[in-house]
Amino acid sequence: NAEAAELIGKGFGTYLRKFQAPNLKFQTNSNDQVPNFKIAVGMDCRTHSPELYEAFVNGILSTGCDVTNIDKCPSPYLYFVNTNGKFDGGCVITASHNPKEYNGFKLITQNAHAVFGDELQKVYQIIEKGEFSIGEGKMISGDYFDFYLQKIKSIFTYSRPSKLVIDTGNGIAGIMYPKILKALGHEVIELYQACDGTFPNHEADPIFE
Repeated sequence: NAEAAELIGKGFGTYLRKFQAPNLKFQTNSNDQVPNFKIAVGMDCRTHSPELYEAFVNGILSTGCDVTNIDKCPSPYLYFVNTNGKFDGGCVITASHNPKEYNGFKLITQNAHAVFGDELQKVYQIIEKGEFSIGEGKMISGDYFDFYLQKIKSIFTYSRPSKLVIDTGNGIAGIMYPKILKALGHEVIELYQACDGTFPNHEADPIFE
């Protein structure tokens, strides 16, 4: 829920400032002079993602980290933005292939390094103790799609265009990858491309098609 999402935002912002900047003094008061960290945040199209996004971002901002809103996007796009934009951290709010009632937070640090295992436990311990960094972050809008498209064009080449049928299952991939495949010169027939977090046509997990 939104309360948990805000705590995760506070915990993640504090984690970045405490453990990803070992040469900077960590403080938990309003006089904290540590430079603001840059975090890119996106989300999928599940019905509850916007509420969780807003709460998570509020938590991040309260720790003195700046948030760049990359809006609705698939996870690989976040990884690209985080790496090429030289962000300190990132998060996409998504439950991936899980059923529509689920949601989650994919947390990363610099160079799209996943926060998992013992590192994720550090975030949890910060939340448990309630010892959060305090600051005033700011919101920034960022559109990196053209850079993403050019990068993909530089990687993939084809001897001839293909005719492709793409089922994006009403998931977040529908807003981006059919467009990219068309830009690569392919003929694309789209199935269930409209984003709909209720997944009316089949489960988000393609194994159940």
